[in-house]
Parts: sequence; C-alpha cells; structure tokens
Amino acid sequence: MTLEGKADGVSSSMTSLRQTIESVRLLSVSVIISLCAGASMLDNVLVVLVVEVSPAVSVGAMLMLFH
Repeated sequence: MTLEGKADGVSSSMTSLRQTIESVRLLSVSVIISLCAGASMLDNVLVVLVVEVSPAVSVGAMLMLFH
C-alpha cells in the first residue's frame, strides 16, 4: 500500500469515527429525552449499553482493518 493510500484510509476512518461520535451524541440526547419523558428504566439501560458498546466495536473494527 502506498503512503497516499494509507493517508486516504486514515482520513476516511477519521471521518467514520466522527460520524460515530455524532451518532452517539444524538443517541445520548434521545436517552436524556426519554428519561425526562419517564420511559421505562430497562429501555434506558439497553439504550445506554448500545451507546457505550457501539463506538468501541466500530473503533475495534477499524483497528482490525489496519492490521
């Protein structure tokens, strides 16, 4: 792989990381809204787990792509 190709890969992975962070922010906002609306506690726990696990999974997948 050429140096330029690697740079393209890094920049595209940074873009996807930014998108992941943005989607996590949106999910966090929706969790807060659902808490304020008095949604059931179990649903909130599940959503928080998804919010916590998804970025770790996507970052792990990106790291695996580079190896």
